[in-house]
Amino acid sequence: MVATIGNMIVYYENRDGNANVKLCQAETLLRAYKILLDHAIKIRNARMDAGSYSKEIIVTVAAKNICLFLTCFIA
Repeated sequence: MVATIGNMIVYYENRDGNANVKLCQAETLLRAYKILLDHAIKIRNARMDAGSYSKEIIVTVAAKNICLFLTCFIA
């Protein structure tokens, strides 16, 4: 997971390359949100790819009053 503000990376968390995209994603988001808020960075919007389309992620993001944009790329 990579969180950016503009072109600046503000949070990065790596996983095993064989991990499923949804593995512990909600927990990862909560860690990122906590660190950013601890540094007085308020999150208003989040853009995530289609791998984040799950009830757990939508509920996690909505609980923080963050506007979620899900993107899907079609080749």
